[in-house]
Amino acid sequence: MRVQILASVAIAAMSAANAGCCLDGGSSAAAPMNLAPGFTPSMMTATGSADGITNASSLDANCHGQIPIVPQHVLNVTAAIPNLTLLVHAPEPADTTLVVRTPTGTYLCNDDTTGYDPAISGAFAPGTYEVFVGAYSSDSRGIAYQLGVTEQQGATSASLGAP
Repeated sequence: MRVQILASVAIAAMSAANAGCCLDGGSSAAAPMNLAPGFTPSMMTATGSADGITNASSLDANCHGQIPIVPQHVLNVTAAIPNLTLLVHAPEPADTTLVVRTPTGTYLCNDDTTGYDPAISGAFAPGTYEVFVGAYSSDSRGIAYQLGVTEQQGATSASLGAP
């Protein structure tokens, strides 16, 4: 009985910690990137595989491609960052898309900023941001990509190198 109660408490705590995470209410397997103004290194990177079954346009009409239900990356912004850029680079001819769920539940989306690579830039208020990297078409599903997060002005996906 004690083990069952402890297991129930642990499940409830995990659910509370992940409230708002994921399109299906699940949890992200990604270790969060903790960010504050002036974070180091100046270009934080992570890798993943562009994939998904969720049509991004079902979240916001400005979003494109197929994204996963669970975010591949989570950003914890601990203090407002006036100019943050998220960049995705995948080998051509892969066509990736980028969707970010903000702490308020709205979506930021992009496709094809530099060639077929998406990017999102702007002011990020404190909170948790879920990052989904998808494929524009089935031809690009499962392709390896590299995500870059930076405050550097003028950074492009080319500065990330190969995934």
